[in-house]
Amino acid sequence: MQINSFALTLLTLYPLTALAANCGTIGGANQCVKFWTGSGYSGNAISYKPTCNGNCYQYDNVRSIQVRGNDVQGTNCVLYSDSRCQGYIGETGNKRGDGGCYVPPVPAYSMKCWFGC
Repeated sequence: MQINSFALTLLTLYPLTALAANCGTIGGANQCVKFWTGSGYSGNAISYKPTCNGNCYQYDNVRSIQVRGNDVQGTNCVLYSDSRCQGYIGETGNKRGDGGCYVPPVPAYSMKCWFGC
């Protein structure tokens, strides 16, 4: 399978929006991952709905993250210091309902998130 230059550019500039559904606001009844590029939950915010696939998503300079599950199943994200999901920084823990927040000690450049596994 080949990826053409347009698709590669799109994935480089907008990796999460191109591959995963945006979950809108963090509130609601279902799973959500929302993260920010600024400290203290500020700056550019991106959100998506995680699955049980554990895909590696790349994004520059993740400074804070919030996850939620539903009342039965949780969402967990692991953050990495590199773009290949190899340099472990930390994780949110498996969060249900309103979920929880995590501020990594250093900026993250990739992440894997799971819901309902």
